[in-house]
Amino acid sequence: MHKEIMKVNQLSDRGKKKANFHVLRETAMSALLTENGFIDNDQDAALMKELSWRQKVAQGHVNGLAKAFNLQHKTNDSTTVYKVIAGSFKSKENAEERVSYLHSKGH
Repeated sequence: MHKEIMKVNQLSDRGKKKANFHVLRETAMSALLTENGFIDNDQDAALMKELSWRQKVAQGHVNGLAKAFNLQHKTNDSTTVYKVIAGSFKSKENAEERVSYLHSKGH
């Protein structure tokens, strides 16, 4: 992951580290935490405001995951279906409100 992210993120390489973070330690699944700049650093914060930079960093993560799991790229064809989930609700009323809102926005 690190190598692929570093190819695209335009930031100084601070290296890979190991730590006993709660978010990693207390999960039942494999987990990875990445830091993609620091908002209190003016240069990093400026990059974070750029959509194109965020997309490049996201693609770096995708590339890293693909390599880590030896995934092969699939080309899209006309049979590809995309599922969008607009919320999960315990209350039917809240779900109906979301449907009405989405319809009002043309979705």
